Amino acid sequence: MQEAELENFKPEAWIANATSSTTISLVDSEEGQLASFKPSFTYPIFGETEQVFGYKDLEIILAFDSKNFTPFLNVKYTEKLDDDLLYEKAKMDANVGYQEDEEEHDYEDIEDDDNNEETFEDDEPVEFDPLVKLTKLLPTEDLIIKDEESWTKKCHDDKGLVKGILIKHGKIISSSDKATIYKINISKFKQIHDRLKIFSLLFIEGASYIQDDDDIWDVYIMLEQGSDKIIGYATCYKYWNYRGGSKTFDSLERVPEDYSFKGRISQFLIFPTFQNKKFGSLLYNGIYNCWLKDKLIIEINIEDPNESFDALRDKNDFNRIIKSTEVMSMIDANLFLKSTLSKDDLEKQYVKMLDFLHGSMKFQFKQAQRLLEMVFIYLNLDDFIKLIMMKRVYKQNYELLMEFSKEDRNEKLVETVDNIKQEYFERISLLIESDEPPANKKQKV
Repeated sequence: MQEAELENFKPEAWIANATSSTTISLVDSEEGQLASFKPSFTYPIFGETEQVFGYKDLEIILAFDSKNFTPFLNVKYTEKLDDDLLYEKAKMDANVGYQEDEEEHDYEDIEDDDNNEETFEDDEPVEFDPLVKLTKLLPTEDLIIKDEESWTKKCHDDKGLVKGILIKHGKIISSSDKATIYKINISKFKQIHDRLKIFSLLFIEGASYIQDDDDIWDVYIMLEQGSDKIIGYATCYKYWNYRGGSKTFDSLERVPEDYSFKGRISQFLIFPTFQNKKFGSLLYNGIYNCWLKDKLIIEINIEDPNESFDALRDKNDFNRIIKSTEVMSMIDANLFLKSTLSKDDLEKQYVKMLDFLHGSMKFQFKQAQRLLEMVFIYLNLDDFIKLIMMKRVYKQNYELLMEFSKEDRNEKLVETVDNIKQEYFERISLLIESDEPPANKKQKV
């Protein structure tokens, strides 16, 4: 195509938003049910702008069987730009950018060497077709493209696939009248995980595909009781708690019993049709309780949690603490309000509680600190906990605080702690599962 034709070309007429153009459906063919929703974002697939170029009235259709997640993909549109035009437009954009880059440099002393010449053809080919992009992210051996009849047959052939794999290779870690949670090593579940994992890109901020050929990964998957629909899943792994030395092991099975691990939740997802129904708490607590019983796991932590998962985690951890008679029996309100003990002795008692949360309840240390501070504020032990928080903030921000005068330093310290306390107050109001306070909660008068 000639450049003259491209000059009259209006690219904005051929740009579609990938997120709004994509529809995801979970289909229960047996019950005749269909639930459709939009992805939260599509930038991991289509780039930061989340745009698809070259189509008018674009529709991207992703459908999955709700029990076995048999994948279906179709892309529809009313008009599509000619491939040659797409290529020429991309080439012109690339060459303009290259020429502008040349102008910023002095090439006077550089020889005209063919080996140094950069051209658009040297780059990786630009892929505009959303069908091709998505096909690369879905399991090719299971994916059905455009043919709805073949997909319906494939869904029928897959009937009972997930449940059968879980029964054969998995282990039930939790069961209730709402759902059953299974734990299974990814080596036995890779076929199904390959079907599920595109959801991590579409619904988990900053997610990327995990290295699922490594059997260090376990999948915790939750099925709805009665229907066996997949509610959600989490990918997790445990890693050796390094204590110095140079000892190495060929596999987890060969690690001596006196060695310990930290458990880490990597990706955690409840599918949109089951959100806001407490299934997230059910899955999180199922994993937590499983690891709490595992003597080899000494700490439970989260890999890069987002704000919504932080809220879920805080709610369940906080309620776990205030409902624990063992923890709450250690917090004597009168001891901290009217005690004749010295501040050092009170701090020792506080440290003892912190050690219990970290050691016996396996909370990550920083999470244990936050939770205990919230518990003390919840119990109206504000004066004592404010001193603890000021010490913590001072220690964590020592270098920054030293840049201020003593007067300004104290002012900044008090302001920071007050802000944290206010944050805690707001968080606590969202964390309580019941209006009934614990037996030893001191009521304000």
